[in-house]
Amino acid sequence: MVNELQDVKEFMTTFGQEVPKFPSILDKETINLRINTILEELCELNQAAGGNIDDLVDRIITIEKPKYKDKPATYDIVEILDALIDLEYFVKGSVLAFGLEETYVKGWRIVHSNNMTKAFDKSKLEDAEFYNKTVEQYPNVPFITIHHVEDKAMFKHGVSGKVLKPYGYTKVDLEDAFSFDSV
Repeated sequence: MVNELQDVKEFMTTFGQEVPKFPSILDKETINLRINTILEELCELNQAAGGNIDDLVDRIITIEKPKYKDKPATYDIVEILDALIDLEYFVKGSVLAFGLEETYVKGWRIVHSNNMTKAFDKSKLEDAEFYNKTVEQYPNVPFITIHHVEDKAMFKHGVSGKVLKPYGYTKVDLEDAFSFDSV
């Protein structure tokens, strides 16, 4: 069985993200990275399931905004835990609802392995073409930062902090997750 939290912890530590040992309220920048990435993946799911962005935004505005419009931000770690568990519960329920139970573990392994390739050997930074072609992939990113963790390096979005795909990165291919001969 795959240990998803350990895999995510490996990703976070490899990419220089803090993993506190005790419950912690995050700084605004890290909170925004987490929320924005969840929204990005929600939009991807919506599109893949045949929805369009306007309908998704309309649902958020008409259904969710009235519930939260007048509520102040609380920074309540208990409510954060509740929301994260509920999200995970509905994500796993969606895996089952789409009939993806048999493919999920394989898919997880493929995605995790692929995500880890966003970190590369520091020596690649000496290659000007590698650096320039990476930067060229992100014309709408105001600036890109380079982070070093041990012998690895990675590019990050200079505003959001999101890890970027370096030049030569191969997009994940989940077709193999749909072969049912072994898990």
